[in-house]
This record gives sequence, structure tokens and C-alpha cells, in this order.
Amino acid sequence: MSHLILAAKEDNQIQARKYLVLCLARSLNFAVTKLSGDEKSQGSKIILIPIPSRKAADRVRGLAHVELLVKLLVRESNEYDIKILNCLQHAKKISDQSTLNFNERELNMRGAFIINRRFNNEIVQLRADQTGTSHPRITKTLLFLVDDLVTTGTTIQAANMALNHRGLRVDGTLASCATNGFTH
Repeated sequence: MSHLILAAKEDNQIQARKYLVLCLARSLNFAVTKLSGDEKSQGSKIILIPIPSRKAADRVRGLAHVELLVKLLVRESNEYDIKILNCLQHAKKISDQSTLNFNERELNMRGAFIINRRFNNEIVQLRADQTGTSHPRITKTLLFLVDDLVTTGTTIQAANMALNHRGLRVDGTLASCATNGFTH
């Protein structure tokens, strides 16, 4: 999997990206089935929030890898009502985590994300949808964070905290794969 992720992320290989999206689609199907009890979850609205990479890494690559994965996932998952909410942004400078241990990653990611202010209206509406106050008869909105790889879970935790701070409930994380070091 590491070779596939690097091929998609660093070399922009389309076939590798398609395989990662297949893994994400399986994660999505599993999560929706587990949360709603219905594989198609006809009434549920699904919100996908991509976890952004460091801007410097995106500039070097010439692409935003996770955003590309999410867009392809939406195209491939037409049985669901999916919206992408690209609302997370870095609140501070983040170091490359590939050489950091668990404690260093946790410090690196603590307070790493905030929600971009231009998404305030969407966040308020999403919070109302999640609590059922805006449309009591419509089934709930499912909110998922999306990343290509979960190593220790510190990035997911940081993104989750930013969303929780704004009153949103994250229903789960979708990832192409997770390492044995994933502890959360």
C-alpha cells in the first residue's frame, strides 16, 4: 500500500489513485452500513471533509492529493448523496510527519486545524442537519473525515477537534489504509 500511496501522491499515477479510491469506497460502504443499517442509506446525506496536506507538500507535488481522491470517490459513489466540504485549513505550520514518532506527531498536530471562515454558513446548516432541527423528517447527515493513510491517528484527532469545536459530530474516518501503529 505504501507504494500505491506514493505513486498516487508523489507521481500522480492515475491507476494508483483509482485503487486508493476503491479502498475508500469500501470504507464508505462499510461505514454507512454500520451507521445506518442500510447499504444504500437512501435518505442519508453524506458530507466528506478532506484532511489537507501541508501547502508546501502540495506545491512540490503540483496537486492536492486527498482532494483528488475525494473528488474521484464522489464520482465513483453515485448511489449516495455526497457533498464535499473542503473547510479545514492549517492553523499553524506543520512539520512533515514521516520521520516523527507518536509523541512528536501529537505535538506537531495539536491545534493544527481550524475551519475556514468562508464556510461559516455551511457549518451552521450542517450542525442543524446533524441535530435534526432543520429537517426533523429527513434522516441524519453523516460526516466523515477523509485521508489517504492513517498512521497514528493524530492528524484525524486534530481535524476532529477543530470540527467538534464548531459543534459538529464526526461519524467516522475514511482512509485507503491504516498502519499497525494506528492507536485511536
